[in-house]
Amino acid sequence: MDTIRGRHDEYLKIVKRAIAYASGGKTDQVELRVNQTVPSLPRPLLRPDLQVYNHTTHTVLVVGLAVAFDEQPNDDPRTSSLVRTAKAKRDKYDCVKRHLERQG
Repeated sequence: MDTIRGRHDEYLKIVKRAIAYASGGKTDQVELRVNQTVPSLPRPLLRPDLQVYNHTTHTVLVVGLAVAFDEQPNDDPRTSSLVRTAKAKRDKYDCVKRHLERQG
């Protein structure tokens, strides 16, 4: 499990750097939160891998990064561990999505 966590953390650093670079250092417009709880969400105490708050467009991107080892014999999405992991992440962070949508 440490190998998977290590790969996850390395990819998270790469994605974080790419987002920071793409924002052009406009920290007054774009806020990047890494592995932190969602502000104003009391429960559950979820910590998405990334939260990107664009204060200009009033949008939020919540990212739960997954590094899956997928050795399936064909391209059937019903047996893909990546598809199952993506669904689990969507289900896990659905309450965050609803909370942020209510806030506008």
